[in-house]
Amino acid sequence: MNEVRPRKVTPDRNQLRFYRMFIQRGLFGGYAVRREWGRIGRPGTTREDWCSTIEEAKATLGQRDAAKVRRGYTGWSHDA
Repeated sequence: MNEVRPRKVTPDRNQLRFYRMFIQRGLFGGYAVRREWGRIGRPGTTREDWCSTIEEAKATLGQRDAAKVRRGYTGWSHDA
């Protein structure tokens, strides 16, 4: 799993949220777990968490995805 795009759409609570996470190799080594989140249809906030190995990056991505599922997000994942 190298990319996930969970969403949370609950119109009765006015929750129209997206989350995108993916792993990107750094220019000088290491891997970034890049995250973008916000309201659907609006620009999102971005953040990078740096990891030294791909295994560490995949574990971080999995932990973040599991946290979103616990908060009610659903969506798809993509292996690249």
